[in-house]
Amino acid sequence: MTNKFEAIEKASKGGITIEMRPVYIINGAPCARLTERAALNKLASLITQREFWKDSRPTNEPDMLVKNENGDEVIRRGKPTEQFMAVKEGVYIGLLDTLRKEKEIAKLEKQYQAANEKS
Repeated sequence: MTNKFEAIEKASKGGITIEMRPVYIINGAPCARLTERAALNKLASLITQREFWKDSRPTNEPDMLVKNENGDEVIRRGKPTEQFMAVKEGVYIGLLDTLRKEKEIAKLEKQYQAANEKS
């Protein structure tokens, strides 16, 4: 892999292109990063959300108007629908499988190059 984000681009079949952009952290840790699992989960969520929006299907239950401890009425976002979560889980598993295959290919290429250098 020449590009460190190539695996993500391949896993999304060209649906997502990674570009380097500045990151601004307003609040929080000075070095906020995602683990591989969290990044794949986020990617699966984005891919599933795009699919649902294309089909005009709801991703969440309807929002609810609730009162907080001050007595003010606020909008509480609805929970994700079961259908959305099921599709997201399928996409996540597919991304994991693709990433495993990519890692296996990279490992085999490395072994192949090492074997060629010895001979």
